[in-house]
Amino acid sequence: MNPFIFLDIETNGIDPSVHQIIEIACVKWQDGKNLETFESLTNPHALLPYEITLLTGISDAELKTAPLFSEIKPRVLDFIGDLPIVGHNISFDISFLRSHHCEIKNPEIDTVALARILLLKEPSYALEVLMKKYGLPTKPSHRAMADVETTISFFEFLMGKINKIPSPVLEQM
Repeated sequence: MNPFIFLDIETNGIDPSVHQIIEIACVKWQDGKNLETFESLTNPHALLPYEITLLTGISDAELKTAPLFSEIKPRVLDFIGDLPIVGHNISFDISFLRSHHCEIKNPEIDTVALARILLLKEPSYALEVLMKKYGLPTKPSHRAMADVETTISFFEFLMGKINKIPSPVLEQM
């Protein structure tokens, strides 16, 4: 299997046209192994909403000394390269990268979409809910690297499900 980039970002809100990235994590992954990692906090030049601090545990003090996203952007883009990007609801993360002037044209693999195909009729496709339901290990959520590591575990679980599908059925899909 070729390498993938697993990616997650944390933000100070949900609207990429208004809000900023406050943390990014990426793992270059191949055949069950983490080949390389990148992670950084980023300074949004704005105070965090209280709800975001509660959700992520990230403080304004931590972000005050963090680099601007524009300062780490070349390293992020170099790390990602042209590899497929995997994430849970990856369109959210990609929309923020694009709003920060990152031209991302990589193939995207969304574990939410895979889960909707492979795990029919789940009441929730939230990552932490699915991880608990299927007895998969979790890390504290809403920190970028922890979410990346959890998404890798979930992706491996989903790949196990795909490998159990008979070849003729898989070809029809």
